[in-house]
Order: sequence, then C-alpha cells, then structure tokens
Amino acid sequence: MQTLILDIVHGGSTIASYLEELGDTVDTVDIYRDDGTISLADAQKCLNQRTYKRVIHSVHLQVDHPLLEIAQMRNIRTQTHHEAVAEILSEWEKNGVFVRPRRMVEITGARGKTTTAYALASCLSSSGPGLLHCSAGIYKYPGKEKIGRMSITPASVLTIAREYWEYGMTWMICEESLGVSGYHDCAILTSDEDYSCAAETRSAIEIKKKSLRKSPCALLSGEDAIPEIPRGIPANNIVQIDGELAKYQYKAWEGTCKNPLFFLSQYRTALILAIASSLVLGVDPYDIHSFQPVEGRLSLKTQKNEDGSERTILDNSNSGTTHITTIEAAQYLRTTTNRSDIILCIGQDAHAVCENLSTAAIIEAIQVVRPAYIILVPSGLPEREREKICAYLHREQHPYQTASSLDEAENLLRSPSIPPEIPALCAVKTWR
Repeated sequence: MQTLILDIVHGGSTIASYLEELGDTVDTVDIYRDDGTISLADAQKCLNQRTYKRVIHSVHLQVDHPLLEIAQMRNIRTQTHHEAVAEILSEWEKNGVFVRPRRMVEITGARGKTTTAYALASCLSSSGPGLLHCSAGIYKYPGKEKIGRMSITPASVLTIAREYWEYGMTWMICEESLGVSGYHDCAILTSDEDYSCAAETRSAIEIKKKSLRKSPCALLSGEDAIPEIPRGIPANNIVQIDGELAKYQYKAWEGTCKNPLFFLSQYRTALILAIASSLVLGVDPYDIHSFQPVEGRLSLKTQKNEDGSERTILDNSNSGTTHITTIEAAQYLRTTTNRSDIILCIGQDAHAVCENLSTAAIIEAIQVVRPAYIILVPSGLPEREREKICAYLHREQHPYQTASSLDEAENLLRSPSIPPEIPALCAVKTWR
C-alpha cells in the first residue's frame, strides 16, 4: 500500500519501518522541519495526484493542517499513529510473528500514568514474567530489571511488543501519551484533566476518550462513568479506601490490603486504578501492600552535602508535576520533617513535555508554599516567561538563584551556602 506518514518526530519513522516490513511503500515528511524522505511540497503534490492510499498522522497535528485537509478532500483514508499501531499488531498476529499478550494494558491520562504503571506491574509480577514500558524506562519483571528507555509515543508499543515476544513474557504494560491504540485487554485513563494540544486546535481529553471508545475494558479514575467510553468502569466502584486500608470487590474477588501511600492523594488514585485493573485481569492485587514510592513522585531521600552534613529532599519532579502537586508535596514535606521553612526547587527542565508548567502556575505555587529559599529551573520555559518569573521574585524580594537543569539544582542543594538543616522540595517538570 502507498502510505504517507506525517510527523516523524512523534514516532512516525518507527511506524514507517514496520509498515515497510509488511510490504507497504512508505514516504515520510517532517511537518515541523520540512524533513523526511520527501519534502512538504512533494507530499502536497502527491496527495493532489492521489498517489497515496493512506495518510498516517499523529494526534499532535492540528486539525486544519494543509496536508491533512488535502487528504480528506481527496477522500484518502487517514489514520492516527495510535490506529496504525493497532493495525500493525493485528497484522503481526495474523501472520504468526506475534502472539497477543495474555494480559495487555495501555495507560493514558494527563498525570499519574507512570505511578499507575509501576503499581500495576507490582501486582501483575506475581502472575509471571512481564514487561513494563513507561516514561522512566523499559523494565523486565520479576526483578524490575531496566533494559532500556524509549519515548511514550504509540509507536514505541511496537518495539516493546517485539521485546515481549523475544523474552517470552506473559503480560505487557505500556504508558502512552494522548490516547491508546486499542490493542489491549484493559486500558486505564488515569485522569480526566484537559489541556489544549495540536497547536491549540484539539482537546487532549477528547482525543483520549475517542481512542477508548472501542476499548473492551477501560478503568477510569474517580466514581463517575464517561458516556463516550461505553465499556468504562469507574475504579472507585471496585476499590474503596479507608485511611491506609483498601477494600476491593470484583466478581468473585474480595479482600483488603494496606499501604500508607493511600494517605497521599498523588498515590491514592494510582493505587486504586492498579488494584482495580489487576482484578479485571484476574490477578490478586495483594502485592500492592509492599509498593514503595517511585523516584520523582514524592520519594524522600537524604543527600550528602559538600561539608559532610545531610539534607532531606522530597523529590516530586516528573512529567506530571503541577502547581497543585507541588503544594500538596510541600505540605507532606513539612509534616514529615516537622519544619515550616523549606527550600523549593521549581520550574521546567529543558526536556520536552506534553503540557508546560505555566508562569502563572509557578507563581501560584510559590505564593502558596511560601518557601524560605527558591531555586528556579527555567530552562524549559520561553525566555519571556523566565523574565516574568524573575521579575516577580525580585518584586516580592524572594531569595533565589537559578539552575540550568534539575541536576544542577540538586548540586546547588549540596552547597554550604544554603543551610543544610532546611529540607528541600524538588518540583521541576521533567521526563523521568
């Protein structure tokens, strides 16, 4: 089949290589840098001549992009990257080069994806060997052995599926941005929070809902059903939390498990979703009782300073960091250390994230948290936004310094110029 793939930045090149294996003739075009196997001008010319039978695009592409409009006007079939991934997996299965996992899970949502993925992996590991793919890396269970790292674009699911096949695993969990492929036994929507994407032309939550419409089973955060997801199950209908105790009931399954992380809102929803998903997949979720905080998600650590002293650091820097999670983390740090004065490392690292931490959100977090000292990490923010934040800090006379990255911020915390007895909260938006 003659296929044109738009947007090679978000995994298009990976999809192209696998389609070529299946016998397609594929052209790719980078809509952002006019790069790829053909130019934007040549792609437009071929579309007008109806050279292609199919156009594959990422959900990041704005709805009114000229190439997409031409394809629709010429009645050329269009697919998202997510849909193409599902089709490729089905073809592999049909050709006998891939066997569908006994338990296949796709996870999407505005935040909480990685924590939910780790928590579910801890439950499923008792059922046999499996693969976890999340923003932090690719892990082989049991043992949680890190074997690599890839982006969480839908195209990565194809490579993970190949890994699954080679290792002879029994389950597979994939974290994905902006929706799921639909090739799964169970999907999880970790949050119904919304933001604009595709050059401000699309709603992220509507994209995710659309991708879940045909899901055989989708676990939803909260207590309410979502009409656009007909086979959605609110996880709170299966799991109820009372303090550190979780009570669950699903079909023949009924039981309880304890974990102090149920007290923390950032973990509560993720653990509820993991327990409910495990039950739906037919696995006892009891192992959730031993689940520990994930790096960068309210994980406490003690750091050695240059002068030999030690500082307590609460690490809450991840791709889902918001002003709300920062405020909650500050309360947790103060309660844990019994100190009112804290250092706040806040901002956005230079890594790409789907939703930026806005200037307004950073300033609101500072206003509410009221830290004794601030380390600002503005490298992932536009220059104008950095200037706004620095102007606010000068105006309010907040003591602060800047760091070029999260790593540099953590190094600054080792400096004797910052009193070691003051605990620090790292709340920098970054991929981890």
